[in-house]
Amino acid sequence: MTGRRPAATRDSRGLYFFLSYANPGRRGESSAYWVRSVFDDLCRAVRRRSSSPERWDLGFVDQLVAPRERSTAVSRALGTTEVFVPLYSLRYLRSAGPMNERATFLARIEPGRAEDHVVPVLWEPPLTNKVVAEFDEAVALAPHVAEYAAIGLLGLRRMSSYRESYDALLGILSERIVQAAETTPIGAGAVRPVAATDLEPAEAAFVVVVLAPTVDDLPHGRRGDVYGARPADWRPFGPDQAEPVGDLAARGPVSHRFATDVVDFGVDEHPFRDCPGFLLIDPWILDTPNGRERLRRALDRLPVWAMPLIIADERDAQYGDRGRWLSDEATSMCGAGRQRLLWRRDIRDANLFDEFVSQWVVVANRHYDRHFRPRPSGGPYPGRPRLGSS
Repeated sequence: MTGRRPAATRDSRGLYFFLSYANPGRRGESSAYWVRSVFDDLCRAVRRRSSSPERWDLGFVDQLVAPRERSTAVSRALGTTEVFVPLYSLRYLRSAGPMNERATFLARIEPGRAEDHVVPVLWEPPLTNKVVAEFDEAVALAPHVAEYAAIGLLGLRRMSSYRESYDALLGILSERIVQAAETTPIGAGAVRPVAATDLEPAEAAFVVVVLAPTVDDLPHGRRGDVYGARPADWRPFGPDQAEPVGDLAARGPVSHRFATDVVDFGVDEHPFRDCPGFLLIDPWILDTPNGRERLRRALDRLPVWAMPLIIADERDAQYGDRGRWLSDEATSMCGAGRQRLLWRRDIRDANLFDEFVSQWVVVANRHYDRHFRPRPSGGPYPGRPRLGSS
């Protein structure tokens, strides 16, 4: 749960730092390994810099605590830690748990002292052109560390080629932690959880748009139990599918890294103007009034960083010749004018969904990056410029 406690400790049982991150859940379990790796590395760096490490606990991260003990352990750690280290990502800024941890810690600090005792780190940079103040603060920690602003702490830790930059960042962070804890300690104190209801969520960095019939405009003879009141309610792999397909895409391979919105086609005329994403298409839309025109209009407005994806189920009893023809026709429409993009435009098997969505995320982001100026490797995080900006 914390760095090893030697026999002799301070009366206040002080804790150097509290590492706060946004847990992406089961589908993002791979990130837990990197959080633990960074935590262990930071504990070692703090121990090396500490003037009297035998008198301190080193660090706390809640994923090392058993679930049944987590609430009590988090509260105790927030009441004794000297430095709060949030690992900022868009998911962090949209998650109530870590934002409440931050607000709870800030409630312990006297006005004017937060700058020394809250040391934010950029965990994952966003793919958005919005300027986010929290990211600016995090990048300011180490503006001259190569690639930190571009790929964040997670990227530096994951790639061995950036080991020198990673070590430099850990050195800066551990120095800030030890200096704040040992020279201007705030001391232990009781805490009460604070709901951060006044904190606005970050903008989405990935958009999933759904173009599908609803129960009110079903194709002739088409089953209605895979549709709902909104296009986003569509379940192409059957009514027993755990979630609508847009939510599966948003909460699966995408949500591990990005704050994601799922919207119906037509709600926003230009949903991809600020960020990459998917247009998920039910080929049966071609069998609805004006369906072909709706699909053509959607494709005409699609930037190169938005992936049009046909989703069908070959195991559907209604698939047959008609479903195959509609799927082939819709796939052909999606490929018109994009022949040079060598990626699959359709999927017709539920078992392959996650695998192909993971690939589509990479393609969408790659094309998005190519159409915007690259971020500088140092200095405040500037956000991404809009198309047409000078």
